[in-house]
Amino acid sequence: MPKRGYLPSAVPLVTARCVLRTDAGDRAGAYALDDGRVLSQLEDRTERGFDTGACVSSGEDPIVIAAQHGESGSAMRMIGLSLGRGQKGAAAKKGDPKKGAPKKASIGGSLELGSRLGAYFALLAKRSDVQIAEHVVTGPDAGQAFEPRVPADLRQFAAAHQRFTVTWVRADEDPESKSVELASLGGRFSFRADGLGQFDEADWAKERENPFSLFTGVDDVVAEGNGWLVLKDESDPAIMGFENSNDDAFTPFDSFEAYVTAGAKRAFEWYWQSHDESEHAERLLENSIAAGTPDSELRELLLERGAEPAMADALVTWLGDDVRILLERS
Repeated sequence: MPKRGYLPSAVPLVTARCVLRTDAGDRAGAYALDDGRVLSQLEDRTERGFDTGACVSSGEDPIVIAAQHGESGSAMRMIGLSLGRGQKGAAAKKGDPKKGAPKKASIGGSLELGSRLGAYFALLAKRSDVQIAEHVVTGPDAGQAFEPRVPADLRQFAAAHQRFTVTWVRADEDPESKSVELASLGGRFSFRADGLGQFDEADWAKERENPFSLFTGVDDVVAEGNGWLVLKDESDPAIMGFENSNDDAFTPFDSFEAYVTAGAKRAFEWYWQSHDESEHAERLLENSIAAGTPDSELRELLLERGAEPAMADALVTWLGDDVRILLERS
């Protein structure tokens, strides 16, 4: 079971100069990161930092990955990130003041929606009552095509991420459970850009009370409930919303960003789009700082948890008082 407070990995298949810290000792090198696992050691790859704002490496500071052996022994599950100062390509030795003490990972990046979302999940993962069960975030696909009616905010998000999937579960649940949908034990956001090149026919939805004729997937939550972009007819603008197949109901939102914002305010709880109940989100809020906390204090608490100043400001501006869902009460 992943450690509580597990910090999700950065953009999958991005390589970076790292120190892999395991129970067998430290090893320096360049590693490919994907879905919270160190896949393999790679040689002669361009050094890069992380793109999501979960953790940033720069200068002579290697990324230190605390890891434990996976079941096969060939993979490592990443259970934490921190920055340590040391010689290029070498691990800093414990207790050596000349090498400097490990530094706290900073949560920053650009202030576009994708970076704010990356910072959001990095902060959510710091809560002791949350576990990240799935984290798959990829960069853009250079060959991605867009159907002309795909809105600008969706294009912008897809220009940074081909896929952005995070599933979290409560800390008292099993994140590897096979008996239930994991997201039902917490929440899930699962953006996929590969459907934005075309719309599919929706003949079964043309006779509804609120009909539409074309659709494409955006937020792949579960088979019976997904975030879709729909068209009422060929000439109408696209509408972002949630299709709940259990009720044959489509819930519209003003835009993709409005959809993501509403979800973030409820920790992307299971079926947040169409249910008034907020069991998991309410439990988080009950153990969060009080409602009505001044913005200045919200900002300071985000800084304490590793957010860079500009990102802290952006998160408070974006979510307002609801940003407290990231701030567990001490």
